[in-house]
Amino acid sequence: MLIGLAFATQDITGGLAQPLFGRMADAYSRRVLVATGLLVNGALLACVGIVPTYGLMVPLLFAMGASGSISQVAAGAIQVVAGRRVGMGTVLGLGSASNGLGIVIGSVVSGIIVDAQGLAAAFFLGGAIMAAGVPVFLVLTRGVQTSEPQRAIQPELSEAAAGQ
Repeated sequence: MLIGLAFATQDITGGLAQPLFGRMADAYSRRVLVATGLLVNGALLACVGIVPTYGLMVPLLFAMGASGSISQVAAGAIQVVAGRRVGMGTVLGLGSASNGLGIVIGSVVSGIIVDAQGLAAAFFLGGAIMAAGVPVFLVLTRGVQTSEPQRAIQPELSEAAAGQ
């Protein structure tokens, strides 16, 4: 039960942090936010395997919830921008397929690693995969517009502000 509560901390923190990081995704580089969130979350995930006590696990998962929200919200915003250009269904279909494939492959590989090296090794592997994905993400999104002007996203707010 304690482990369930600890991991719930991650989900609650992630959910509560998303509005703040959503505002950041409208104001700052989404590519940088995704990369930062993945790197921090990957480092924290690698630490899960070596945290010796429940008391240390809770703050670690709290931080993972926040760092996961940084990349999640910015990546979602990038998908919306891409979807407006090539079709939302296409983008969401590709995103869902790649996410599902990652879950299947990650589960199988993690199972093999746990059987061979122990549970902690799976967390190290997960952190390493997140870190390795950052350069791939940056290369694939280089030169691609990953944001829109704030005015285009919320025209009614911009018009109201201009009228005042």
